[in-house]
Amino acid sequence: QLKSGKLKDTYSHTFSDSGLEPNTKYRIWVVVSDEADNYEFYDEKIVTTGGAVSVTGVTLSPASLNLEVGATKSLTHTVLPATATNKAVTWSSSNTAIATVDGSGTVKGIAPGTATITVTTADGGKTATAAVTVKAATAPTVKVSNVTLNRNSVTINGDYEEVQLTATVAPSNATDKSLTWSSDNPQVASVDATGLVKIHKKGKARITVTANDGSGRSDACDFNVIMTVGNETVDGLRMWAHGGALHLTLPNAATVHIYNVNG
Repeated sequence: QLKSGKLKDTYSHTFSDSGLEPNTKYRIWVVVSDEADNYEFYDEKIVTTGGAVSVTGVTLSPASLNLEVGATKSLTHTVLPATATNKAVTWSSSNTAIATVDGSGTVKGIAPGTATITVTTADGGKTATAAVTVKAATAPTVKVSNVTLNRNSVTINGDYEEVQLTATVAPSNATDKSLTWSSDNPQVASVDATGLVKIHKKGKARITVTANDGSGRSDACDFNVIMTVGNETVDGLRMWAHGGALHLTLPNAATVHIYNVNG
């Protein structure tokens, strides 16, 4: 049995309940109990809740979205006033084939095009919209990992005027597979944009091929020109060796005798 008198300890606490109905009277009791489960009604109050606060509007941020197919972005809504009693909203898309929106305002791109996302308040039917533009997804950039030449050294001993180099780029799905060819000594050997090397005179030259995608990948072929192909004209006769064969051109029809000077 609780006795009247001075309490040993004094406690203070504030309680709140957001689920109360507006414009409604509530009876509140304060009950004190001890460890033996003895209790006593300590106080009683009757309170009346205030009236409901109506929604006056709703806003969306941002007002427009740009996203790629498959990507998601979130819209943020604000119900006005901040003290509104019922802040529930619903979301909708004007074209779900282009963009969808879930119950939390997350928008997903479905296909290229435009759509309008609308948020509507349950109280008062207030609305706000955001324009959405969906673009095709951009393919990821794949950098070149390696460039390999079919040859890394060539010796010219009067047998070739031209040598075709070929380069293989890896991986095969690299975004930019274009290449740049260069020679460190074009007076000896020059190279064109296709990797065709032309021999000009004796000496050494390095032909380098470099990927254009900024990866820095490259390969090189060293040319050692010991002797160039003979191009001699005697009385209108021009002859040169190429591909293991001797080639002749004459200004007019004539009989040509070829002798093996080696016996």
